[in-house]
Order: sequence, then C-alpha cells, then structure tokens
Amino acid sequence: MPLRILHTADWQIGKPFASVPDPAKRARLQQERIEAIRRIADIVRERSCDLVLVAGDLFDSPTPTKAQVSAMFHQIGAIGAPVIAIPGNHDFGGAGGPWEQDFVRQEMSDLVPNFTIRRALFLSHRRGGQGLESVRSRSSSEPPDLELVFEQHGTRYTLRNTPITNLVLHRPAAMP
Repeated sequence: MPLRILHTADWQIGKPFASVPDPAKRARLQQERIEAIRRIADIVRERSCDLVLVAGDLFDSPTPTKAQVSAMFHQIGAIGAPVIAIPGNHDFGGAGGPWEQDFVRQEMSDLVPNFTIRRALFLSHRRGGQGLESVRSRSSSEPPDLELVFEQHGTRYTLRNTPITNLVLHRPAAMP
C-alpha cells in the first residue's frame, strides 16, 4: 500500500509583516499563518495522509515568542498523522536556533507527540556559493539502507540513513 504524504514548507510563524501599516491587519495575517496549520490538518484527514513533511521555516525567525510557539504546536498536535520537519534558514537547527530553546523543547514534549524535528540535520549554503556544508549525526535507530532525496532552495541533497525511503521532494522550477 502506498504511503500518502502531505509536503509543505515555509509556514514562517511570527512573520512580522512590517510592510503592512495597519497593526490589526498585521495581527490578522499572523493569525492566518496559524490557521493554515489547522487547514493542513483538515487536508490530512480528508485525504487520509499517513505523514506530513515540513521542509523548513516553521518559524520566521530564530526567536519566536512563547505565544507563537504554543499556538503552532497546539495546531500541529491536532494533525492526525506524524509530522516530520527540518529546520530552515529562518529557524535554523544549530546553536541559538529555536529548536534548542528550553521553552520550545518543553512545548514539543508537552503538546506534540506526533512531531519530530530533525535538529541533527543541518544543511546550508556557504556564503558566495562555494559549496554545501552538511553536518549530520546518525541515530542508532535508523536503518542503514534508507535514503531521502530532496531539493531545498534549488539544490538537490541526498541523505542516507533517514527514516523515509525512495522519496523525492522538490520545489517546482519557476515558470518562464
């Protein structure tokens, strides 16, 4: 039986919408980002998805507020499937990023048993396009023969020893 996966990215919870002059409109736009997660949960149920993959940038910055963290995790906890995410360039996975903050880790523990952030996975471009830095620690629970191939910001990565097999995720090329 095939695995049904919903792939999403760039939620950017906490985006300030600084170019919107009306504070009420900014607040509404920020709330819509949270509501989008509820709509994702609806799609998961309607389409009987087995898994949700979030390809980075759940938060808009490495310093989300406690209210933003709690609101996002409440919605993720209501998704009726496992949710696996990787950090993005806005909410990076290294030291100083949101995934290492005590409050974020506590909320993850308390609110989202269905959520996994692959904090050990860190992919970024070096400044000036000089290549890719890839740092990854292997979990002893991961089978050695699994592979994940995906594109992030136009670059294709292949990672072995990940919990998903034969999966290709990509951002469509820009239309001419």
